[in-house]
Amino acid sequence: PGNRASVCAVRDQERLQRARHQAAEVVEALQAAMRAKSLDGEARVSEGDAVKEILRAALTADLVVCGHTPKPDAHQEALLASILKVVPRPAILVPTAKVTGQRVLVAYDSSLQSAQALSSFVHSGLATDRPIVILSVHENLGVAKERAKTASEFLKRHNLTAEVLTEKLEREP
Repeated sequence: PGNRASVCAVRDQERLQRARHQAAEVVEALQAAMRAKSLDGEARVSEGDAVKEILRAALTADLVVCGHTPKPDAHQEALLASILKVVPRPAILVPTAKVTGQRVLVAYDSSLQSAQALSSFVHSGLATDRPIVILSVHENLGVAKERAKTASEFLKRHNLTAEVLTEKLEREP
């Protein structure tokens, strides 16, 4: 039993070291990309409770950008959902690997936060070379359409076009 525990501890340490090394590479790549585009920003790695660490960093940030794997597992999805619920700033989720040929989905409800996130999305450069889809959901379909139209008009002012999708929110009795 003791050998098995020590083998697991060694394996966990190796995984942790690999993760730290990968994170350092990502930070270096992000910093280089920001320098190349003359962007002011910070990329960092924190260890601990991911949601708490991102919330702490977000309090002094203008925008939160989180990487995610193209096909997240249930734990990763729950983590990303938690982050999006608690951060007080606009947040953008960016795939960790280059994704080609896929549309970008922008959920828009005309709140201050969604308007800021849409603006950040446009100015981030992530809006280029991919079809954009605006999704608006509301109990009143007319309200959803009007909100999506507002987002679409904003994109048009930035020479971007988007497909508009609206859905009626059905409340359970």
